[in-house]
Amino acid sequence: MLGEIIESIKRRKLYSLIIISLVSCFLITMFIVIQTLQVFLAKESIIDTFEDSEAYSIIDTLEVEEYDNFKNEPRSLEIVKTFYKELNENIDDKYLYVFQQPIEVENIIDDIYLVGYEEGSSDVHKNHDGPYPIKTVQLNEKALNSFPLQIVDGQSFVSRDFQYQENGEIPILLGSDYSQYFNVGDSLKGSYIFIEFNFIIKGFLDQNAFVEDLGYPEVNLERSIVMPAIEFDDPKSSEDEEFQFRHYMQLINGAIYSTSDKESVNRQLENAMKISGFSHAVILGDSSTTLGKYFDALAQHKNGLIFFAVVLFLFCIGVSSIFMTKKMKESSKNVIIHLISGGTLHQISRIIYGEVIILILIPTVIVTLAVLLFMPYLPLLYPMTIFMTGFIVIFFAIIPIYIVIRRTPVSEWLKRGEE
Repeated sequence: MLGEIIESIKRRKLYSLIIISLVSCFLITMFIVIQTLQVFLAKESIIDTFEDSEAYSIIDTLEVEEYDNFKNEPRSLEIVKTFYKELNENIDDKYLYVFQQPIEVENIIDDIYLVGYEEGSSDVHKNHDGPYPIKTVQLNEKALNSFPLQIVDGQSFVSRDFQYQENGEIPILLGSDYSQYFNVGDSLKGSYIFIEFNFIIKGFLDQNAFVEDLGYPEVNLERSIVMPAIEFDDPKSSEDEEFQFRHYMQLINGAIYSTSDKESVNRQLENAMKISGFSHAVILGDSSTTLGKYFDALAQHKNGLIFFAVVLFLFCIGVSSIFMTKKMKESSKNVIIHLISGGTLHQISRIIYGEVIILILIPTVIVTLAVLLFMPYLPLLYPMTIFMTGFIVIFFAIIPIYIVIRRTPVSEWLKRGEE
């Protein structure tokens, strides 16, 4: 049986090569589609966190002179710390702090990590003698938990990482692009608001990791540092006090995500200001819906991708079946020889089905092995999906051939063989 199948494959080599090439292209394209769809689905999962929520930006209203005057007040740092604690822990809704304050380092690996690189403005931020401001995103714990940041190596932040340990060290997560230069446990010396720290690498993010910073629907973290929004104990010096004041003044410029209206959110903000004694904060304008619009567009792209995959699948099955049917009809003389030799149409159909299976299995096995060998970091789901897709193609490609064989009587094969 196998020898007859191989002989049949060799008999019309062009058709066989076309089918193998077509299925190969289909499976490779499907692999790309699956990867892209996986990215879309991973990002779309954030909808569950922010579903029906509106984002209300909070900003301080202090002008330069007012800022200096408030900073010089005896309890200013304590007031700002209390206000942040009220926002971060005690309001009914979710206060998220996502802020792009860069860490500055003396030596930069590559300009692609500099602030403003993607926008073409990195040279504006770059001092060629150092230090270099590199892309950094700060998150409070609620923001970390709201965005499903996948860790591919190491560990994510835990609650204690958001409290400074008085050892000059701050844990960080690095975007996936950094993994070629650093390992978990390595340290990176740099300054944050002009104070030197050792930033200890705790883990590496998945290459598709991102967060939302209001005004920026997607802040890609592939080439960024993620730093926890650290809380500090009482300052040890006047320099430490000034540093903490600037740090906490940043922390209060976050956003409240709520399903309530602006009036309700504003009451919560006013209550936090009353408890803390900080009276210099307001909600900036109306609520922001950038994330919702972003995911609306994402859903449209996802649906388009699924439609493309279905059309491609049907095209591959259709063309494979057409070529196999055409090849089968052009081999009518061989069918007659089998029939005259005592063979049955059932035996002939098994040879044809076997040919279909082998022609589709060849590219299926090759593409699956290529994924396993050259992309071992991918989940096993990917090669398994490719392999199962190949079997689905076999099943649906055989159906029209089966129909043709069932509907073509033996006399019709004999007639074709005499032509």
